[in-house]
Amino acid sequence: MLNIMKDTAQAVSVALETHKNSEVLLLLAGGSALDVLEYVDTSSINEYTTIMMMDERFSSKPDENNYLQMSKSSFFEKITKNEAYTIPTVPEEGETLESFAEILNNTLHTYFSEHPNATVLALFGIGADGHTAGIFPMKNVDFVDTYGQGELYVPVHTAPAPFTQRSSITPKCIMQHVTTAFVYAVGAEKTAILQTLHDPYELHELPAYIHTQIESKIFTDLPLQREQTST
Repeated sequence: MLNIMKDTAQAVSVALETHKNSEVLLLLAGGSALDVLEYVDTSSINEYTTIMMMDERFSSKPDENNYLQMSKSSFFEKITKNEAYTIPTVPEEGETLESFAEILNNTLHTYFSEHPNATVLALFGIGADGHTAGIFPMKNVDFVDTYGQGELYVPVHTAPAPFTQRSSITPKCIMQHVTTAFVYAVGAEKTAILQTLHDPYELHELPAYIHTQIESKIFTDLPLQREQTST
């Protein structure tokens, strides 16, 4: 697993080096993908780099909120010293999930308007249920109602327990804006998802299927249906 983590970090580092001193938006997933950051070379991250969690648990508790967990890492300490700009995703007291997501949606719209030529790098994870970022499988009508209203970032009310209230970038945001995507997916519980990832799916059935559409680079210790693994 450590080798996979380091391989993923190396790929992210190379992409950051390739686009050094140009506008870069680095989108990060929570969960196990956060562990990869420890091994990312931050020397290419500077004042041209903006960093944001692509999905968030609607909580201000340090052990639950993805941004607050990231902010405790050595990665965060290094990028802060390098003068990178981070977009906090921590709800304020009294804020609703809807208003929280709306602010972040507007933030993304503003970023892309002001930086139309920015490179967007994204480090994803995949859940055992087939979710990626905060995009979860659900009935199509619910999926469209949650993620398909044309926005870049939305509230998610029906995520599985224990974090039922979340927010996330949308499939539209991924398809329209992500330049290069990396997926860190380890653990036997993800075998079934990864082995069928290239079967024909609708996104509401298997949101992780989107990675076949944007040709994400998948790093895993598990066998894939096609050769897209790093070991």
